[in-house]
Amino acid sequence: MNRWACLFLAVTTMNVHSEGLKIPNNFTLKPKSGDIMNSILNGECQPINNGKIKCYFNQVAFSKTDETHEELETKLARIDAPKMKGIKEFNKSFFCNQDTKQKIADMITQSNNPRKSEQLLKLEKLISNCPIKNETEAKAIMHRMIKFDYETDKLTCKISFNTFELEFSKAGSGNNQYWRNISEPNINPCGLTNIVSMKYDKDGNIWEYSGHRVISIPKNKTFLGHDSCTTMNSKPMVWSLYGDDIYNNCQIINPGF
Repeated sequence: MNRWACLFLAVTTMNVHSEGLKIPNNFTLKPKSGDIMNSILNGECQPINNGKIKCYFNQVAFSKTDETHEELETKLARIDAPKMKGIKEFNKSFFCNQDTKQKIADMITQSNNPRKSEQLLKLEKLISNCPIKNETEAKAIMHRMIKFDYETDKLTCKISFNTFELEFSKAGSGNNQYWRNISEPNINPCGLTNIVSMKYDKDGNIWEYSGHRVISIPKNKTFLGHDSCTTMNSKPMVWSLYGDDIYNNCQIINPGF
């Protein structure tokens, strides 16, 4: 089980609007705070039996490269021009292969993402330098290749998914009714429990999903070592319709893991 699923296998409550207990359905929420700021949460809930509901959640996480410009410059400074034997091998490589040129041309034709097309055109221009004739050209093209990768990574988000299900039963009364999940054992070294709530905003229009971690055995440690239980992030984790549009910075989307 990954760390995203563990976030929700806990005591979960859902508070509702004063009109009565409702069933959360077809919601998409954006991150507001906590260590979930790179993900959005969507899902829906359905009645099952004896007044209970089952909720199906999908957490979509976005990640980007964290390489800095200083790291790029360090990488460029380490480049040494290959000897002539290496240049000959380079000209036979995948990079200078005619099939590669055709595949890139096809990708440009098929792409409906302007920024991705722009990057592919840069790559096509880079490949047009083949074959490489000398060491000076080799060093120059390797600089351009590294910069191309850096620029593309800055525009690209890798996307990954985590899906999970939870069942809930009613709790509370009157205007204070809410949904509480049917607890499951949460076995971990820190005695970690994630207390999560889902409630309407003050206007009763949208859901806000929030939670925080409770550590019952802080003296223990995880595989991360000494004091790892006490150093876990306890800042409230909140998703809301009014959260951050993190995916707006993603101009190229690729699958992640």
